[in-house]
Amino acid sequence: MDTLIGAGLATLGNLLLWPAWEIQGMQKTLLETLKANRLYLEEIIGYYNKKGAIPSEYKVARKKAFLEMSNLSAAFQRMTQEPKSKQTNLEKIYEITVLTHTFLSSLASLSTYILSNPTTPASKNFNKVSEKIVRNLSDAEAILKEEITSENEGEIFASEEIFDAAFGKSITFSEEEKGLKSDGFHSKIEEAHLVREQLKWLLAMSEKMPKLLRETQF
Repeated sequence: MDTLIGAGLATLGNLLLWPAWEIQGMQKTLLETLKANRLYLEEIIGYYNKKGAIPSEYKVARKKAFLEMSNLSAAFQRMTQEPKSKQTNLEKIYEITVLTHTFLSSLASLSTYILSNPTTPASKNFNKVSEKIVRNLSDAEAILKEEITSENEGEIFASEEIFDAAFGKSITFSEEEKGLKSDGFHSKIEEAHLVREQLKWLLAMSEKMPKLLRETQF
């Protein structure tokens, strides 16, 4: 009887006395996660352009991105264990969480390749597309901070249009390059294909983030 009374009082206390539901802190958690991903991406872009020794800022940004992703996953898991009435926009938040996790995984793949292989200097097209991804993440952060309340149609373009304008529909090489059979040329093909596909995937995901956040109520 004492146990039942104690459990009942504890339940009522959790429900009525200043409960801390996860949805109340989810906006801030998402903001910190997206900010960490953006800073990690900026460090990847910086390293790809400069190469050389891996800066300490890069390592800190990478660690921070994975730590914040872990915090977001834990917060969502706690949210699923709360009463149904408190699981506001659970499906949307699940979609955002999965999208953010996939985005970070793609960032890590791109980063690992750049760190582990001798690569050519970053192209203007790479910087153009990657800067657009950074802007998309900044827009998502602004939405979470409630600095953007409506879509800026003049500044938002379809991912495919931006990407194709920079890189074209397919990878192309000069006839002189095609005639080379060296390992260096094969490495160049591998680099161009991997970086191109990862950028295309990252751009598509970054375009989707602001749209999802605009549809989500916190």
